[in-house]
Amino acid sequence: MTGTGEGIPRWVKLAGIVAAVLILLVVVMMLIGGGGLGHKIPSHGGGPVSAPPATGPDGLG
Repeated sequence: MTGTGEGIPRWVKLAGIVAAVLILLVVVMMLIGGGGLGHKIPSHGGGPVSAPPATGPDGLG
């Protein structure tokens, strides 16, 4: 296929370049401490989790 003048289509090259730039951007953001995509998303509910008060079998403390 090399001698026919056909190569990788232009849209494949462009998609590869865009993907490489996005990956590089994410890596750079992680290295400089920007946090990447997970920076704004909390990893938990945001507050302390407390158990409901313990009650006996009749529902009274």
